[in-house]
Amino acid sequence: TGVLNKVAQYVPSTKSPLGKPPKPEAARDALDEMVLPLSVLERELEGRAFVAGDRPTIADCTLFAACEFAKFAELDVPAVGPGFPNLRRWHDEFGKRPRV
Repeated sequence: TGVLNKVAQYVPSTKSPLGKPPKPEAARDALDEMVLPLSVLERELEGRAFVAGDRPTIADCTLFAACEFAKFAELDVPAVGPGFPNLRRWHDEFGKRPRV
């Protein structure tokens, strides 16, 4: 989705799991660059339960993993930029799905 890559840049730039010093500029850049793919997803999720079709796919799993990993750095992905209500709805509903 492009979001996981940006989250993977943001997290260690703000709250490194390896204890490295923060890199505020890199974090800002990753956050700014996250807005475009999130905007695309926001449009795609309008009236849809899943990212790519009528059932969950690896795209949903990857996006959900990115959102959950971002929480490590206290980043709420659906609230990035102007906020994304369709993404928020999708995240809330996908998170309630039974785990296999």
